[in-house]
Amino acid sequence: MLQWVPSAAVSGLSAALMVLLVVGCKTSVPVDVPPRTECSEQAPCPAGSRCVAARCEEDGASTLVLGEQDPERVESVSALEDASQVGCEERGDCEACGAPCKSDTDCPQDSFCEADCCVGNSEDVTAAHVPANISPSGCQPWEDIALGKPTGPVPELPYGVMSAAPREHSVVIWTRTDQPAKVRVAYTLGPQCEEQRTNWTRTSEEGALMAQIRLTDLAAGRWYRYRVEVKDRGDGHYAWFSTAPSDDRPFRFAFTADISQKKDLYGLFDDVAESGAEFNLFLGDWPYADSGTDAVSVEEYREKHLETRDDPAIHRLMAAMPTIAIWDDHELKNDWDGVANVEEPERVAAAKRVWHEFFPIEDAPKGELYRTFKWGSQVEFFLVDLRSHRDANSAKNGPDKTMMGKEQREWLQKKLTASDAKVKFLCLSVPLVAGTTGRDSWNGFAFERDELLATVVEKLDGIVILTGDQHWMAVHHLPSGVKEFQTSAVAQTPRAPSRAVPPWVVIQHKALGFGLMDYEPGPPAALTFTAIGNKTESRKDTLDPGVLYEERFVIGRGHIKVRPPSRQMDWLITGAHTFSGFGEVDLERAPPGTYTLQWLPLLTGTAVPEPISKELEDGGAIRFEATSVEGFGYDFMETFDNALAPTWSVVDQGKENSDSNWHIADGVAVEDGNCYDREDKKERIAVPKLGTFLWTPDQKLGDGQLAVRIYAGDNDGFGLMYGIVDAENYYRVSFDIAKKYARWVVVKDGEFELLAELQEFDVLRNGWFRVEVERHGDQHVLRVDGQVLLEGVDKRLGEGGVGLYSWGMDDVRFDDVVFSRAP
Repeated sequence: MLQWVPSAAVSGLSAALMVLLVVGCKTSVPVDVPPRTECSEQAPCPAGSRCVAARCEEDGASTLVLGEQDPERVESVSALEDASQVGCEERGDCEACGAPCKSDTDCPQDSFCEADCCVGNSEDVTAAHVPANISPSGCQPWEDIALGKPTGPVPELPYGVMSAAPREHSVVIWTRTDQPAKVRVAYTLGPQCEEQRTNWTRTSEEGALMAQIRLTDLAAGRWYRYRVEVKDRGDGHYAWFSTAPSDDRPFRFAFTADISQKKDLYGLFDDVAESGAEFNLFLGDWPYADSGTDAVSVEEYREKHLETRDDPAIHRLMAAMPTIAIWDDHELKNDWDGVANVEEPERVAAAKRVWHEFFPIEDAPKGELYRTFKWGSQVEFFLVDLRSHRDANSAKNGPDKTMMGKEQREWLQKKLTASDAKVKFLCLSVPLVAGTTGRDSWNGFAFERDELLATVVEKLDGIVILTGDQHWMAVHHLPSGVKEFQTSAVAQTPRAPSRAVPPWVVIQHKALGFGLMDYEPGPPAALTFTAIGNKTESRKDTLDPGVLYEERFVIGRGHIKVRPPSRQMDWLITGAHTFSGFGEVDLERAPPGTYTLQWLPLLTGTAVPEPISKELEDGGAIRFEATSVEGFGYDFMETFDNALAPTWSVVDQGKENSDSNWHIADGVAVEDGNCYDREDKKERIAVPKLGTFLWTPDQKLGDGQLAVRIYAGDNDGFGLMYGIVDAENYYRVSFDIAKKYARWVVVKDGEFELLAELQEFDVLRNGWFRVEVERHGDQHVLRVDGQVLLEGVDKRLGEGGVGLYSWGMDDVRFDDVVFSRAP
């Protein structure tokens, strides 16, 4: 086992994290090839190798075409060997050279003539292969990869080095020189292993001085130490990369998001570098190309990328482990969507081309960023591009609106379904739930999100969602049993999360941070998520990193049956996963573990049964049941199980869209007609907000408790009405998601009066919550999910009907309207 010792940079982490700083043993995997030996004309090399720079090497060279995944990029860079200035005629291998030459004019465009062979920037130049030359004896793995830890770049490589696209037997090394030069990579498996070298690659002004060099025939599941050498000038500091294991073994990886050009926020990079992770999974927004002056051209986008890499802290992070990245919006501009593809195609192409230049990727369909890779035999990662193929954010939500694009969605469904991995990490640059970025988030693409959840994510075992984007840390236990782990920004200003969240949002924290994930093969296989970040909630780099949250869970599923004594009774399940709901439910994909159920009353103060705890095994089933409960019943109840009863009446007051569409669907009352009256533009927020309401003219309800469940799928106004006499006399409590308020008004003879209001109130969207009004004489209390929100005094209206209110909503739902008279 490889034990990590925390440096001073992470000495403040808790003991819990220190226990986790262990990664799987990297065993030696010998490759049966002879070790290199010195050579000369008097001491030739063995058959199958030749003398290069006084050392015997296997024939060939490792190759990579820079930007090969980018169809916009015409140039390419091939890593070809330096022939030590010996001509091919002297070597007797002009035919093997593939493209013999006498001068640069004999070579294809963007390549050059060296030692009678064309080398450099051309796909037409033949390039052979250099296998990893590992001695079968005496080559032990690195016991401490902190040996030779880089402290910063050398002048010849001012932007450091980075490894990327690690696979079982290959990796790609990125670097950028300060001027045109020749570079190669020297790498080794261990302190006693011989150092291997690739062939020389030329960097040029035309290629932005960048090189991507692919190493092949590497040993699987091993750490390599490497450095980039600049010919005739000097060598870079040591750096590290790991290769993917071929077997099922423990490992840890880090996942991060959001790296801006704000160097004062780079304080967590060393914590990531020293975390014991085998790679860093980056989930979008590096760099912020729209920070300051927006980038538009290839040159401007390159400058934005270089600004983030011009810092010793990020050099240490890039040098510590491979980086596996996907992009989001800020690599081009904020919230970009399909409109940019139509109106700014050159800008999109420029941003995408430059991204490929800085982030080597493999195994993606041509020209795309989405792809998969495996780490061991039982863990697979699915990286999704949520920018390149999305429709306009402003388009109306519907079944044809897409964030992924038809081709990518079909690719993802096919890949996920075909995967034989125990654990499937779905890597998204935009969280599936609980975002606050409006239509740019999945809220604007709800149909596609729900279809993805219902047809794939919730039907397959072992799916875990990783995401970023929102600039705060969060853990989401989705109602289906799937978990979503959201990392905060690692180097960008944190944002405040929404305060209105459903119970399945387990934790939120506003501070810089990153995530760690540990995999244990089992059986059963298990994962441990650890959130690292500044303990103090802040928008600044407060530099007090520690463990913010930790959760271990087993991969598997069981069945939980909930049977309350009443259909209207709420319940909350905590433990291995958080579930909440009401009525009878079968939870068919619950992770194994210990669970505790609490019964919750629909009306505050109602007696409920005692909590119950049970253990759920993988493949097993448990049942939570209560057969009776003491307490008072309901004097009025409407569950909307059938068609809309004639006791309910519709009143439309909106003038802009006067036709409401109240109806019953799936046992709930729905209004999706978007009925509203235009506000008075002179007022910041108009009090009347005339829309539509569904009410009970025959009911005469007075003192007591009134409650309703509400689901808001749009972001405008909705609420609950009571004491209704007619369309010009009633009380109304209402909420507005877009304008962030909760409000209590009285309407007397058509005149509106604001009785109480709470500004900057975040109400839950796309989830059920409970609204309750308690009235005793002239005292009124408004509660949301059992918490007091507003209180007031008014006695102008007495008994009356109950109403459900909507203003400008194209999706608002109501269920379980209940009333109990005061004793």
